[in-house]
Amino acid sequence: MLDDSRSKGLRERKKEALRETLYKTALRLFRESSFETVPVSAICEEAGVAKGTFFNHFPTKDHILLEWYGRMTHTGNAALLPEETVYSRLLALANAFIDIGLVNEDLWRAKRQRMSINEDFRRAERESDAKSRVIISDILAQGITRGEIDSMHDPDVHADLILAMLSGTVHDWTINGSEFDIRGMIDERLKAFLKALAKHD
Repeated sequence: MLDDSRSKGLRERKKEALRETLYKTALRLFRESSFETVPVSAICEEAGVAKGTFFNHFPTKDHILLEWYGRMTHTGNAALLPEETVYSRLLALANAFIDIGLVNEDLWRAKRQRMSINEDFRRAERESDAKSRVIISDILAQGITRGEIDSMHDPDVHADLILAMLSGTVHDWTINGSEFDIRGMIDERLKAFLKALAKHD
């Protein structure tokens, strides 16, 4: 029984390792060329596997992009500074996503394009927004407790507004061909927003 369990564990580790190889190979090829121009066959050839093996791990090429987006949002949400100010924590959260978008601009654009035609991407976006909304609301609530934000403001309502501002800025940056300083714009808008929420004696 023990040997069988070890055998199953080994198979699972090999399966996960192969999935990770396919994922990393695909991302490397996407970055070297573009998401749109790299076919599944090229990923398989580079990874040294048959097409059927790829589809055992990822139903479509889009699912590589979904995997990337899921990891990206996890990284972004983990980038918080719990002991810092409301401003610095929200800016860290925003910059974590911006950093990934700037480094992976083609993937970011491909993800946004897929949202209009693929419900899986819309669902992933909704789930990411829901997690971010909870985090932002918690940051604002802590800001009220620490006296940085006036208690008259509802953290949940303003978390929605901040998330909409951040998403809107990223959207503007995407459709305008990355022609403005997105970090500067986020910083400017965030400062203005938090100034309006600040507690005034």
